[in-house]
Amino acid sequence: MKSCTCVKSISSALSAHYIERCKAVIFDLDGTLFDSKHLALRLVAAAPFDMFTIRAERQARQELAGCDFGTADRYYDAFFGVMSRITKKTSSALRHWYFDRYMPLFCNVLQQYYSPRPGTAELFDALAGVSINMAVYSDYPNVWQRLTAIGIEPDVFGDDLYSPDDFGAQKPAPRPFLTIADTFGCRPEHVLVVGDREDTDGAGAEAAGMPYIRIAGHRKAVHPYPCFTWDAWTALAHSTIERCSVSHAM
Repeated sequence: MKSCTCVKSISSALSAHYIERCKAVIFDLDGTLFDSKHLALRLVAAAPFDMFTIRAERQARQELAGCDFGTADRYYDAFFGVMSRITKKTSSALRHWYFDRYMPLFCNVLQQYYSPRPGTAELFDALAGVSINMAVYSDYPNVWQRLTAIGIEPDVFGDDLYSPDDFGAQKPAPRPFLTIADTFGCRPEHVLVVGDREDTDGAGAEAAGMPYIRIAGHRKAVHPYPCFTWDAWTALAHSTIERCSVSHAM
């Protein structure tokens, strides 16, 4: 098992190479742009009577990992179908709970307890300064609202905020990653994926043929992806941009 408690020179060199070549970056949201430690516990604490429904939501998400249904309607039919099987509640009741109760609760908890990782705004400015496109792709909906809740200005990403609502798929299905690259007019190898989970962000990037950098969190690394603390990754990005003036004429 590979540890990512320190930045290794080989990872730094490989990641600098990724940054030099990239024309776009796809960021995960939860656990990447903010430290999501204790998020699940805080959600349950904010709605203790929903504890078993929240658990069922997470179980459904695990069961559908990597599934691509092609449309949001088919995705949510399957998603709430799994939740219904677990909870014995109707799909329509769960749909109402999820969008009208749980997602607003999610945003409220984010606003109360969480903020962007240090240097996030400066990193976005640096990437935009060398014309690198940026997107956020999350397995949860309401991306605009959740970015706002933690204090990130969504407009920095333009319209490039993505979730199962856009694709009818869940990470690590490769089609959403490839669709985002196509939207930017980029070849997959020129799109860098930055996330905190190997099994979703990393596996999706790999399936799409994209380089991946893992932000170190509370999960142990299993695969040999370059792995950094957020501070180390942003420092590397800034130094690489400054040193190489990242060229897009490739």
